[in-house]
Amino acid sequence: VAFKGHSFSFLAGLRYALNFLSAQFDSTEFSIPLPFNEVTSNTRALNGNINFNYYPHANTQLNLDVSTGYRAPNIDDFGKVFKKDNYIMVPNNNLKAEYAYNGAISIYQNIFAKHKLINLRINGSFFTTLLNNVITRDDYQVNGLDSILYDGQMCKVRSNVNFDRALIYGFNSSLKLAFLKSWEFFTSLSFTKGNLVKENIPLGHIPP
Repeated sequence: VAFKGHSFSFLAGLRYALNFLSAQFDSTEFSIPLPFNEVTSNTRALNGNINFNYYPHANTQLNLDVSTGYRAPNIDDFGKVFKKDNYIMVPNNNLKAEYAYNGAISIYQNIFAKHKLINLRINGSFFTTLLNNVITRDDYQVNGLDSILYDGQMCKVRSNVNFDRALIYGFNSSLKLAFLKSWEFFTSLSFTKGNLVKENIPLGHIPP
């Protein structure tokens, strides 16, 4: 759905998605004695977005974006096995999908727009995302054991697991200066921070 007026535009959309995954481990005895030999996941989600743009005058634009999204765990999330330092990453067949609720406010401003020799364009955006059932790595147990012997070394067990919620927020900004019709200067700055809400610890692998 789209509407456009003299000083505003409005966009909205909906999407329904279905993800199905079924996988089987041919053998789990060669490395890790898992208590399961198959993984099945069936995820459905209705997502949407709303985008509102307001143009107070020709050189200024204000944006408001609200959206939802989700990420179904893939075969790599379910079945990854690798060793790093004194940790061994093991599969987890109980992963659930992540759900995201996003919001952003942005401003774009042209300065000296009518000047023949110089033009300055600046923009800034503030954003936040609330994640439910966020997938991240944590200590885990296999058959009641929090450490197992792997490749001749006793290793602490870890796996991808679902946490309750995580909050990601930050800002992006940029400046573009064009002058003398053939020179440009561009610079940008961004900041992103993410935390698991209940645990109040940093969220690893924050997406850009």
